[in-house]
Amino acid sequence: ATYQFLTEFLTEQATLFGDPVINVYGDEVRFACWNMSTSVTDYMRTHGIAAGDYPGLQGYFEQKVIDMVRALPTKKRTVLWEDNSRGARHGTAGLPKDAVVQLFHEDNGDASVLDATVSGGWQVFYTTRDWYFDHGKTLTDGSWESDYAMDPFANSTLPEATLNSAVLGAESCMWSPHFDSANFMIEEFPRAAAVAERLWSDAAQINKL
Repeated sequence: ATYQFLTEFLTEQATLFGDPVINVYGDEVRFACWNMSTSVTDYMRTHGIAAGDYPGLQGYFEQKVIDMVRALPTKKRTVLWEDNSRGARHGTAGLPKDAVVQLFHEDNGDASVLDATVSGGWQVFYTTRDWYFDHGKTLTDGSWESDYAMDPFANSTLPEATLNSAVLGAESCMWSPHFDSANFMIEEFPRAAAVAERLWSDAAQINKL
């Protein structure tokens, strides 16, 4: 029933939106509830997933969803958050190289996940929790100055040409529990403009703040 619903849902989404990708997320899955379910345990046994291998179970499910997206007439690519790309037991075994990985753990310019994911053969979308605009604003965390100074490639060990080919884009994010119509604009701007300027400009062209 779940797969039937997802097939219908993804088919509808593909016709409503013209984007070349569909983001099916898969981030921040908590396995404790699966560990308490005899139905999940039985399902894993039936489908050849080792007992306790909940990342493997998630990978099995994600692959099913990827296959649904691949089968759509619109030929969209699947986007998955980086949780699916970490290590052999966290989704990579079945994650096809035509899926795009959405990064988000690159705090304070940490490029370790970026480098590992690109080196593994995936293209990526880049973000960082430093670009989450619902976070507080100080001179070192959440100011437009710090957002502008953030360079996605700064601490990467990979050649620039490799990154240019693998990083398809970047985004800033904002989560609704922390704002409403009263403070949306002051949380969003001028930080969004600073990120946009950073991403649109040549990497070598940066004003020292």
